[in-house]
Amino acid sequence: MKLVAAMKQALHALEQPPGMSSLAIAQELDIDGLCAWRLDGFPLSFWYFERVDHVFVVRLVGQPQDPEHIEVMNN
Repeated sequence: MKLVAAMKQALHALEQPPGMSSLAIAQELDIDGLCAWRLDGFPLSFWYFERVDHVFVVRLVGQPQDPEHIEVMNN
C-alpha cells in the first residue's frame, strides 16, 4: 500500500504546473522532453513527457537499471 500511495502522490505532483521535474535523463539519453520524477521512499522514478493537456508516462524505472539499455517511445 505504501508504494501505491507514493505513486499516487507522484502522479498528483506531475499534474501541477510544468517544469518541476528533472530533465537530466533527457540530456543523458538525448531524448527531447523526457522528464523524470522520483517516488518518495522508493528507488523508482516515473519517466514521462509533458503534453499541453496531459502527462504521458512511458516507464516506471527502478534506479539500479541502466538507462542506456531502456528504449523509450516518444509519442
